Amino acid sequence: MPTCTFIGHRNAPSEIYKELCCAIEQKIHEGYITFYVGNQGSFDALVIQALNKLKQIHPHITPIEVLAYFPEHSRFIQAEHPLDTLYPENMETVPRRFAIPHRNLWMLKNSQALICYINHSTSNAYKFYDKAKKAGLAISNLGSFTDTN
Repeated sequence: MPTCTFIGHRNAPSEIYKELCCAIEQKIHEGYITFYVGNQGSFDALVIQALNKLKQIHPHITPIEVLAYFPEHSRFIQAEHPLDTLYPENMETVPRRFAIPHRNLWMLKNSQALICYINHSTSNAYKFYDKAKKAGLAISNLGSFTDTN
């Protein structure tokens, strides 16, 4: 079952929403069914909003909010359209300060594609973009960063 995940800067402008929906729609047309998203910033909030909208159009997709902390209730979940949640195995053994990077790495390792919002190479989001690139994931970047390698 093809899986796509999302990584992006905490502060993403709402103006990327339409492009984000188009990128997700493209993945659905390519056969992606499962979509993993975190819940830490505005990019994740936009993704959750887009996945809720697209789930209504494509009921066969499975959007999943992957939790870094347990128990954790999403700050972004819409009560009328909650996403399923997943707490990766052994996360309880990860120190709290490493939980988000550990969760993000788990999402990358369990995905074949990445939709991201990366504008610069001096962030944790970029580190995961770079890991995804090295792992050979299909990457769609909605940000302004262009890789020169």
